[in-house]
Amino acid sequence: MWKLWDAYGGGHLYVPRAASLNRDHPLAHALGLKDALTFCDIYGGQTLTDIPLASAAKRKLRNLAIVADRAHMSPMALGRKYHLTERAVYLILAAEQADDDPNYDLFA
Repeated sequence: MWKLWDAYGGGHLYVPRAASLNRDHPLAHALGLKDALTFCDIYGGQTLTDIPLASAAKRKLRNLAIVADRAHMSPMALGRKYHLTERAVYLILAAEQADDDPNYDLFA
């Protein structure tokens, strides 16, 4: 699904029947020929509308990867790797740490 969201997110997609799919089709480029054939076997002939961008899910996974990489990378290196400013990295690290905080605010 991630590959599909990256290639077609925010739009629609007409899925060809598997028999008419070839390796030059954009769907084959996005998913790989084998996965595209499987996808066409299931959804062939249909138009999938309103394919989500999945921005929030992608952002959450990126943030979790930043937290995991922090064990062996500096914030500056993380910024370069994920195309963010160093300040953005610090904000992400702080926000993810706050999400994992088991202590609840008694006055919230």
